Amino acid sequence: MNLLVIGDPERKEKDMPLVESGSSIFGEAVYVPVDEIRIELEDGTKLVHNQKDLDGFDYVLPVPTRKHYDMFISVIEALPGMRLPYKPEAMPVFQKNIIGLAMLKNLGFMTSDVFFTISEDTLKYMDIEFPVEVMIGAKVMHAENKRHLINIAKMRMPGQGIMIKQLSVQPVTECLIAGDTVIASLEYGRRIKRKRLENSFREHLCDALKFLGSEYGSISFCENKIISVSLSPDFSLFNRFTKGNATAELLAHIKRKLNMERNVLESIIELLKKIV
Repeated sequence: MNLLVIGDPERKEKDMPLVESGSSIFGEAVYVPVDEIRIELEDGTKLVHNQKDLDGFDYVLPVPTRKHYDMFISVIEALPGMRLPYKPEAMPVFQKNIIGLAMLKNLGFMTSDVFFTISEDTLKYMDIEFPVEVMIGAKVMHAENKRHLINIAKMRMPGQGIMIKQLSVQPVTECLIAGDTVIASLEYGRRIKRKRLENSFREHLCDALKFLGSEYGSISFCENKIISVSLSPDFSLFNRFTKGNATAELLAHIKRKLNMERNVLESIIELLKKIV
């Protein structure tokens, strides 16, 4: 079996633990920067890197970033039939974080407050606690007060929406999750440290990730409120605090799921042969 990791070259060091663990778990793991991939359409859609097709991998693990959002979407949609941890429609849910939080809030999960408007005039009347994160298009900024927020909103292009998320001032905990397992939890305070979670809350976070449509990811929370979701956590940081076990456990989960799906498919094929 083999694994293809597609990443943003600017965060290659954070993603390389996936390749290192993948080599031992899958037998072969290859890293390809997303900005070096070429999409060819002559004989059907295919991805090419250094004159080689990228269609021979058992599993593809894209680690998307906001900067290369459009490129990652294009690459994922050009991988029909390839096994991926999430579908293209899940990308905006994670990359435009406020959308993911709004979805979770509508499903009954406790999240930080999120707001959306298309007019800076409405901001004058919004009851918002500061500081806040402001997203306008691909730009993400912080506002310390309402006057600052309104001034940021005035810089937008006509028709652009304004997404606002309340920021936390308390220590934040980020959890790396694969399927039904919280692999590790790190608390970011004066220093970074491991944190133990109640079993019920671990299950709660795993359920949230499933609703967002991915087999892996990280969820950050503060005072039991979910404040962010991500498909591109710092894997090297999680490995440092788990002695290299975080990415190994994540990829072992992926491989187990692959084998289960193959066994089910083989059983169906054998059953169909008997029927025929």
